[in-house]
Parts: sequence; C-alpha cells; structure tokens
Amino acid sequence: QLNRRYQSIRRTMTNERAEDQAPEMPPEDSDLMHHTIPEYRRDGATPPSSSRSRLSLLLQSPSAKFLTSPDFFTVLHSNPSAYRLFTSNSCLKHMISKVRRDAHHFERYQHNRDLVTFLNMFANKQLELPRGWEMKHDHTGKPFFVDHNCRSTTFIDPRLPLQSARPSSLLAHRQHLTRQRSH
Repeated sequence: QLNRRYQSIRRTMTNERAEDQAPEMPPEDSDLMHHTIPEYRRDGATPPSSSRSRLSLLLQSPSAKFLTSPDFFTVLHSNPSAYRLFTSNSCLKHMISKVRRDAHHFERYQHNRDLVTFLNMFANKQLELPRGWEMKHDHTGKPFFVDHNCRSTTFIDPRLPLQSARPSSLLAHRQHLTRQRSH
C-alpha cells in the first residue's frame, strides 16, 4: 500500500515536472521509466487511440449488438424466463436502458453478474461459436469465452440472436400486445 502511494506521488511529481520543464527531461529517461514501472501502464498510460479502438471493438461484440438491436424487446418478450428476470430486477433494467440509449455504457456494465446471466439466457447453445471465438472453463468449471479477434475474454456467450428469427415474429408480437391492451 505504501509502495502504491509512493509511486502515485512520484507519478504526480513527474507529471508536474514534465509539464513545467518538458524540454529539460531527456526522452530516454521517460521511456525507461514507463517500461520499468508496471503501475504506469496499468493506470492508463496506453495511447488514446488504443483505448478508442478497444472500445469500438467492444461495441461490435455480439452482446453489445444484441442489447442495442431494434429487435431486442421482441426477442425479450419471446423468452419468458429472461423477461421475468428483466421485470423483477430494477438494476438490470437501468443498465439495459442506459446501454440502449448510449452503447458506450456497455463498457461499464459488461462484467456485471446480473447482465451476464441475463444475456446468457438468450444464447443458442446449439450453434457453433462465431469465427475467432473459443470456449474454455475456469478453475471452478464455469465456461468463459475467448475472442481471439479482439484478444479479450468474457463470460457472455457470443451466440446471441443478432436479428429476429423471422420477420413475422415482430408482427405476431405486435398483435399479441394489441390483444392484451384490448382486454
């Protein structure tokens, strides 16, 4: 703990000195410092373009696409257990509504246990994994998925329905809602 605090103070002092006296600091020292102290990399020393590309890859993931798809509520209503979980869990509703309003919120919620459980209710386990994906198991036997395309891992099964199974299902769902309202 003291070591972290020391490195945080040292980082602050280095950053302030770099802003005040940028020409005096030799580039070799700054390169050496960033490569030898791992905390610098962990605290966001990655270039902004790398984090931007990581976010764009995340937003292209099957789970983000599924949550933001126009057919999301149609598919939700066709899965009774997922619909029951959605209606009974206000935190889950909040997360999904935030992600549907702005997909960038998915980065914040992607590891939430309730959201992972909810999304996995829609996975079609009969299908093959998408190209570049692999399923492994952790030490407890819980399956997780490796996306070799993005070099990331997730507990969310990527075999989610990205489009409605048939266009008539939307019509059937609307007719069902109309019938419910008329009673």
